[in-house]
Amino acid sequence: MDDLRGSATHRIAQLADVLAAETPTSEWLIRQLLAALGELEDLEPIADLEIEGDEDF
Repeated sequence: MDDLRGSATHRIAQLADVLAAETPTSEWLIRQLLAALGELEDLEPIADLEIEGDEDF
C-alpha cells in the first residue's frame, strides 16, 4: 500500500479510498500519522510567526 501524498485534501480523499477498499495495517496507519504530524511540526514555527506578526497590529 502506497503512502498518502499531496495536500491534506488529497490525503483525506486517498485515505477514504484506502478505507473503502481494504483494511490498512496499524503499521501503515501509524506511518501516515507520523508523516502528517512531522509536517505539522515543521509548519508550527511558521504559524507561530504569523500569529505573533498579527498581534503587533
